[in-house]
Amino acid sequence: MRLLSYSVPCASCGYDLVGLPVEGVCPECSFSVRSSMVRYGRRRAAPVRRVDRAECVGCGYDLRGLPLDAVCPECATSIERSMRGDLLRNAPLAHLRRLSSAGSYMSALVWIVLVSWCFPPIGVIAAWCWAVGWWGVLRPDPELRGNAPGERWRIVARLLVPAVLLAGLVALVAMSALPSGVGAGAAGGPGVPWTDLAVAFALGVAVAQHESSLLFVRAFARRVPDRTLRARAGWLLWVGPIPAAIWLGREAATRLGVPPSVRLDGVTMPAAFILFVVWMFGYLGLTARLGAILAEEYVYASGEREIANGK
Repeated sequence: MRLLSYSVPCASCGYDLVGLPVEGVCPECSFSVRSSMVRYGRRRAAPVRRVDRAECVGCGYDLRGLPLDAVCPECATSIERSMRGDLLRNAPLAHLRRLSSAGSYMSALVWIVLVSWCFPPIGVIAAWCWAVGWWGVLRPDPELRGNAPGERWRIVARLLVPAVLLAGLVALVAMSALPSGVGAGAAGGPGVPWTDLAVAFALGVAVAQHESSLLFVRAFARRVPDRTLRARAGWLLWVGPIPAAIWLGREAATRLGVPPSVRLDGVTMPAAFILFVVWMFGYLGLTARLGAILAEEYVYASGEREIANGK
């Protein structure tokens, strides 16, 4: 597929046809690109330029030495598209629209969580917003074809979203259906009840999703770009697991019959609570910022393309 490498106005409506396939049509009036080329010839032609340094955004192929109006020999991605880089605003508009919609759930999550403190049943809506928001944000970019920054973490984090919901549901059912004594310790001696195992497993899956999603956000922030988002995801990576690890360690020691230490609990439990509060407000701030960024990128990209199309 050969692309028009010089500026030619459409013979019907005047739209600039540069970058369009020679065998294609004008996106404004569907007039043949070749017919416009025949009418105007190469009066505005420029020398064929070649790529000095760039990688294909679709597969990572080295494009040096190829003409700008060619396509990647590995995946047929337009070289002109690769020259625009992997900034989010260069993604397809339909993809940006879906990300913006998912970002609205992330922004709403902040207020729903705050309301759920006063009315706990609202927590079900918060869980739904969290799942729908992350599932949408972790959607693959259709143009980068697995070559986007943080792609491995995106896949892991997205797979863990339904796993978190399922593990949480199992833990709730176990806590409501099984008495506290049912489990390994019911026959006498130390042991861990099955209810606690279900809760611990759900917490472990949630921590895994938390870490993988933040690792993705750190890489994703380069596409916006936003240093604050990247920095916030960085410190949340290590703050988040600490309260969970302290709680799990204390509960495991209690269930296994290890005598509690008043002095140790007097230090670790307040520290875990403080870290949990810091993590919670930081995490909600990150989701709110991520939702706002996705909305801004969609508005910017749609406005930019309307201007480019002369609307």
